[in-house]
Amino acid sequence: MRAMNLANALINRGHSVTIWSSDFFHQEKRHRTGQFTKHRVNDSLTILLVPSGGYQKNIGFSRLWDHLVLARNLHSILELSLSSIGAQQPDIAFIGYPPIETAFVMTKWLHSRGIPTVLDIKDRWPQIFSEAFPKVLRPLALLAFLPYAITAKYLLKQSTYLSSITKTFLDSYISYGARQSLAFDTVLPLSSPRDSISYREFIDAKDWWLRQGIDLSHKLRFLFVGSLSNAFNFDNLRESFSRLVFHFPSAELLICGDGEFRSSLIHSFRDNSNVYFPGWINIPQIDFIMRNSLATVAPYKCSTDFVMSVPNKIIDSLKHGMPVLTCLRGEVESLIAKHVIGIFCEDTADSWYCAMSSLISSPALLSQLSSNCLATYDSHFCFHSVYDPFVSKEIVYAQ
Repeated sequence: MRAMNLANALINRGHSVTIWSSDFFHQEKRHRTGQFTKHRVNDSLTILLVPSGGYQKNIGFSRLWDHLVLARNLHSILELSLSSIGAQQPDIAFIGYPPIETAFVMTKWLHSRGIPTVLDIKDRWPQIFSEAFPKVLRPLALLAFLPYAITAKYLLKQSTYLSSITKTFLDSYISYGARQSLAFDTVLPLSSPRDSISYREFIDAKDWWLRQGIDLSHKLRFLFVGSLSNAFNFDNLRESFSRLVFHFPSAELLICGDGEFRSSLIHSFRDNSNVYFPGWINIPQIDFIMRNSLATVAPYKCSTDFVMSVPNKIIDSLKHGMPVLTCLRGEVESLIAKHVIGIFCEDTADSWYCAMSSLISSPALLSQLSSNCLATYDSHFCFHSVYDPFVSKEIVYAQ
């Protein structure tokens, strides 16, 4: 999505774009073709897909191995002449980070040819690797992942400019790489275009939700849409929702998505009434249910990477005019305080209950928060507000 947004913005200004990407589709955990493929979309856009091994879990050594294979295959392809694969030498390259391995291969190849690069940092790799281990094992983990740390610092040194999703992220990597902040270093928030669904899709989505047993005669529901992973903690939300249903019997909680923790979550909510697990839902189904809900809930754990970022789920909520209820500190807490787009909860059952009950009890508050969400999305996170200023910048580059 980020690469396509940037590509579209550049094409709108008359540039030609080539996207290098993995043949493996991360969201659906499947290969697109299983081989190196060139797709010429139109005169301005070409997509080159590089094969890799694939993986089934977001966290694990199989994913790291996939990235190594991807980098090796990318290196092999780059060793050929660009003309032999139907590509041209770029004037500038925008490199996604992570993966570290492919960023290393591409940066080294571009640097050797004097081509300026923008390293786009979206996650705290490799620092996040060691943080996943118990404290007693972290020194060993740091040693094991030392090659990644060395590679990361090489990338930060060799990249011409940096971009990242928040100022906190950008500043932390400028410090981590011991480099000076440059005028073209840029904050590019995560962004997604407004979804446009047809009337037929809207009606099909409504019918689908009715088949799930959702009572669409009211909007007293709270919504979670995302990967059901260990990035979230539903314990206090679960306790608070039990109290909420006692006082507001029609209230519903929809936990939409799939992931390795789905089964255990369903089990943990087994005694809670009015809680639904519809599984993975598509864009029309998301759009419809957001029009028929009060707010989104985002019970993120306050891990360092999420504290430093504004996750996609928060931005999707703003895009639909949905107030956000969350316990995530850092950038999101500050965003809520500055723009009044939701309610920050201390991660306690009492705090979650007060937040949900206040939205049910105060239509005026709900309406104001919803208006603020749409205004904040338009001014800070929509496609044009994020990418138009970036692609309009003039780059001064001296080798």
